Amino acid sequence: MPAQTRVELPEFLEGAKAAAKTHLKTVNSKDFAEFSAGLTHESAAAAELGDYCTLRFVDLLKRATAETIRDRNMMLELQDIEIQSAAVSSVKYVQLTQTQYEAQTAGLLVLPWLWSANATIEYMQIRVTTRSLETMKMTIIGQEEGLALQDNTRTWTFVSKVGSPDELDWRIVDLYGESNDAKKLSHTVYADEADDAR
Repeated sequence: MPAQTRVELPEFLEGAKAAAKTHLKTVNSKDFAEFSAGLTHESAAAAELGDYCTLRFVDLLKRATAETIRDRNMMLELQDIEIQSAAVSSVKYVQLTQTQYEAQTAGLLVLPWLWSANATIEYMQIRVTTRSLETMKMTIIGQEEGLALQDNTRTWTFVSKVGSPDELDWRIVDLYGESNDAKKLSHTVYADEADDAR
């Protein structure tokens, strides 16, 4: 474990929940979607996301959001979220060389089993599993939109250097999620509205 830095897991978990909530609200926003698709040139949402995620992960999120708009003509907007539970699922501490650290920040999530004799960077990876209820607006652009209540489980991977308290800077580098349940709250087809107006 780190020689000079203490990581208080209850405090970390509260920060992780806040980061997860901000992440989901930001990524599932019209502002972020339009910026990712190149429809706007600035995004307060994207700038805020950089405070919580590594640059590589922000780029992956932008690409995925742009593909959703381009390939599926779909936009997601998170209306409300309640994180019902959060738990630390794993904690890993390693010592890395500069080259190994750069590989981690570039997206390699597998930590080395054996530490190199010239390792100088203390590094920690903490995985947190959350369960949340989310009200999501899904829009097929120009065609239809719906509102759904989703029960989702996600595992977040946070990383930071931990050599000293000054180095602590937790960032999300990876996310895996699945939907446990979904309930349709409303559904509107724009063509139906056009027909009704005639």
